[in-house]
Amino acid sequence: MALDNAVLRRFSVSVKFFKSSLWSEVPQHPGDEVRLFRTTRKRARYATLGRRWSAHESFLLKKSKEIDLLRGIGWATVPKTFQHAMWLTWELGIKHVWIDNLCIVQDDPEDWHRELVKMKAVYGLSYIHIAAR
Repeated sequence: MALDNAVLRRFSVSVKFFKSSLWSEVPQHPGDEVRLFRTTRKRARYATLGRRWSAHESFLLKKSKEIDLLRGIGWATVPKTFQHAMWLTWELGIKHVWIDNLCIVQDDPEDWHRELVKMKAVYGLSYIHIAAR
């Protein structure tokens, strides 16, 4: 409980960093749709996923796909690394995960700049960081 309160206090101080961010919601069950949402209130617990980008990244949030991701996409279309991170996050009782591929509009320089200045806070304030290969 003390840890939770410390995280909440720390998060509350920095919540202004996240007001415009996109977040991915962890499905309640494997196979459920994955969707993004825009922050409208404080969210105390979230995970972050860090991994090495490949030269051939294909699963990226782009302007043309943002609406689809806000509505929800099929679990099977999400890369295994993201599925595993979402599964682990759910098992830990955390309902949101921040993944740069999904939470930054990759072909929007304004969004990239806006989110880039928040990266230290996004990773630093996460409840848990998942590192993957």
